Amino acid sequence: MAEKGITALFNAFWGLPHVDPAELAKPDLLHTVYLGILKHLMEWIQDFLKKHNRLKYFDEAWASMGAYPGFTAPKKAYREVSQWQGKEMRNLGRIVTAAFATALHAPNDVERADFRFATRCVTAIVDFHLMAQYSTHTEATLDYTSMRGFLSDFHKEKEIFWAFRIGKHRTKQARGAVGKIASRQAQWAKAMARKGKTATQRRKVALEDQEELASVRVEEAAKRAYFNFMKMHLLQHFSSHV
Repeated sequence: MAEKGITALFNAFWGLPHVDPAELAKPDLLHTVYLGILKHLMEWIQDFLKKHNRLKYFDEAWASMGAYPGFTAPKKAYREVSQWQGKEMRNLGRIVTAAFATALHAPNDVERADFRFATRCVTAIVDFHLMAQYSTHTEATLDYTSMRGFLSDFHKEKEIFWAFRIGKHRTKQARGAVGKIASRQAQWAKAMARKGKTATQRRKVALEDQEELASVRVEEAAKRAYFNFMKMHLLQHFSSHV
């Protein structure tokens, strides 16, 4: 184990008969799905829509949903709701795919691929969550063509939301790295001014600096983003626990 960089730790549960520590954490609809993965998903969706200036379209689609048996139509735009509970999140799961796809209508050539990947990712995890609500299951509903299949599709496409999966601590680290680059660029700009560089030359260097900063921000975000958290991990155990 040592040669692989793994450190063995003592776990009191390992010594108990008929106990598997890995099986102690049980996924459930309310905390793992409704208030877990759907809550995270909505944070990624909002950031994605904001990046592409589509939040207004999402709000319009959200507010226009009509009521039907078993579903309560939202009375406010998504961003106007301050607190979400299980019932509201269950309702959200029924309409978020439609509202998201509507918000991404008529993409340009640059947006088309990202919009397609994002829609497929959202559709896959929403389909998984809808099947997780079944009151009874068979091998067919739990199989790779159904729940396991939807979860697999989600993992294939989730990198489209990679840049939005940075925690507060890692965001601070990324800003620190970007700040060092910006500080170095500022010192270089002052040196250029002292050397008598022309305004055209300084503008050219400033533009190159902006491009470098944008590239560093993307790289630092990708380096520190992660999907390794408990509620994401528990999804893969949902079918086996059923």
